[in-house]
Formats: sequence, C-alpha cells, structure tokens
Amino acid sequence: MNLGRYNDANKDLTLTDNYLVGATEFPNPWQTMTISGNTFIGPVTGAIDTSQYPGNVYLADKPTGTKVFVRANREQAGRAHVIVYNWDGADQVEVDLAAVLKSGDGFEVRNGQSFLAPAAAKGTFEGAPVSLPGPWPHGKSFAV
Repeated sequence: MNLGRYNDANKDLTLTDNYLVGATEFPNPWQTMTISGNTFIGPVTGAIDTSQYPGNVYLADKPTGTKVFVRANREQAGRAHVIVYNWDGADQVEVDLAAVLKSGDGFEVRNGQSFLAPAAAKGTFEGAPVSLPGPWPHGKSFAV
C-alpha cells in the first residue's frame, strides 16, 4: 500500500485501527500524521520513522492463527464482505456472522475472487459460527 503522493506534498493523514498486510510505503512526508491502533505486517518504508508511532504493531514476519473481519453492507441488510487471514493454513475457519444475519435467515457465502464458483458455505443461519473451507496461503475475500 502506498500512503501519499509521490510528486506532491501530503497534508494530513489519520490512519487508525487498520490491518495492513504486505509492504506499506510512505513515499513523501505528511504535514501531520496521526497513526495508531494499526497492525502492519511486512515492511514499512519511506518518509516515516515508525519509532514515532509506538501505538501500532509492526510485524516483519507473518503472524500465526487466523484474523477475521466481517464488514456489514450498509446499503443492504443481510449482506457483508468477509476477509479471512488464515495464517496457519487451517482446513476450516469459523466465522461469526451474527452481526449480519438473523437466526432463520438463508445465506450463501461466495468466494470474493470467483463469484461463479460453488458457494463456500450455504444454509440456514442458526446463530452459530459458519465454517469456511481452507486452506489458502494468505488472505481470502468472501461475500455473504
């Protein structure tokens, strides 16, 4: 991810509570930067001194376990974007969809990179976490 312009000055940056995977570059300085609560996985380079922003996590190596994000669609109830980082390559990852679905709702979870592929999971939501198949090497995107 590149944060800023290469050929122009950058004015103000607020970067809060993000999960950034891969190289993050700050090509030019910013007039003001507020950077906190973020997790950077991979190199952070360019016009930044990370020691000035201790309220973040900086990892050079990939973490372990899983990290799941469920982002509800603000325009359509019952829909969401699901991002799964399956760092250990587990055969299955449990995803809590209770913030998006109500008990009794029918659902399908689709691969965000191939919507025409068979559903990764489908059924009637009963309130329990939904099991998504793995493994995959890094992050995977799904749509509910």
